Amino acid sequence: FCTFIYMQKETHPFLRILIWLGLFFMSHVLAIIIWSFSLPDTAKAIQIITEGFNDLETYKNQLFSLQFITHLTTFLLVAIYYITYIEKKNLNTYLGFNVKIKPVYFLLTIGLLFSCQPIVMLLVEGFKNFPLPASWHSYLLLSHETAEYTTKTLLQFESPFQFFLGFLMVGIFAGFGEEITFRGIIQKLFHDWFKNIHTAIIMSSLIFSLLHGITYNLLGIWFIGALLGYIYYFTGNLWFSILFHFLNNTIQIVSLYFFQLGILKEDYSSVVYYSIPLSIISLICTTGIIFLFNKFKNPNFNQYQFITFKNNPN
Repeated sequence: FCTFIYMQKETHPFLRILIWLGLFFMSHVLAIIIWSFSLPDTAKAIQIITEGFNDLETYKNQLFSLQFITHLTTFLLVAIYYITYIEKKNLNTYLGFNVKIKPVYFLLTIGLLFSCQPIVMLLVEGFKNFPLPASWHSYLLLSHETAEYTTKTLLQFESPFQFFLGFLMVGIFAGFGEEITFRGIIQKLFHDWFKNIHTAIIMSSLIFSLLHGITYNLLGIWFIGALLGYIYYFTGNLWFSILFHFLNNTIQIVSLYFFQLGILKEDYSSVVYYSIPLSIISLICTTGIIFLFNKFKNPNFNQYQFITFKNNPN
């Protein structure tokens, strides 16, 4: 069915999104199959699949391996397959890896990473106190606490090797695979559909945040996704969105590991610090960095990613 849709002379971006979704969900099934055969006890794998991971402490290693395989297949391999065999594009050209890198982009990306954090924390706290129906807040609170517990259980490292695997999954696989997927593919498809970069960034960031779970972090993750979209748009090179994503995840996982080792006295990966004055300063700095990104944007960015796929000269 996906092949039939793609073979049409002018494939609408919405249909291409459906193709990607089909591959995305098929890869989940494939990941579960690979995971079940990777366990020494297939019967135990079937029991976990049917009953769920109700006892995280008991099935922590199994869940971690499933997450690891899913990150590798669903985001990284599916994205590479989609670009190479569905869009039939060169990976380097499609993602802007061949675009000339300006050194100033490194400074702006790192500056944006730190300047935006108070805004993210304010959005999280603001969402917690937003006047929603009590039933909604009950659902969000339960979902938030479950997600926090699951994450902390999975990232409770018992050895340096486990930390390395966590770093590989959360820092490298997530940073690389999710950026290729949400910025490299989905953002482009929405831009090709609506012909407006701001709409494309808003929509792709919304999907990005929803797939991270409907919790109180929703708005914060959406905001980070939007920043990642603008970084890609202004630089024309996905490496800088990957760098931002990688550093953001790595700082959290390293601080959590240092807390577990007793090097840090507080778990900074989950503590929320916010204040109105700090958020105002953060907003000013973040806006200024976005302005600088626009000022130093790649002069050739209109020649490739964000016009249409059909007229891409590369």
